[in-house]
Amino acid sequence: MMSRSLFTTLACLLLSFSLLGLGRAHAQDYPSKVVRLIVGNAPGGSTDVPSRWITTKLAEVWGRPVIADFRGGAAG
Repeated sequence: MMSRSLFTTLACLLLSFSLLGLGRAHAQDYPSKVVRLIVGNAPGGSTDVPSRWITTKLAEVWGRPVIADFRGGAAG
């Protein structure tokens, strides 16, 4: 069983780490580069308009360029 003083000491340490921000990880901004949306059909097909609409909306939200990369023929 943990003694009261040890428990209090551990609680104070955890609180001080959280107040100092030592327990937080600093993430990088995502995305940091150009994003490619791989489309499994050729351009001009049935997925052309929806994929271009999605890429423009993602570019607006993320603030980064998003490119629709059409790869027709590969089991599409």
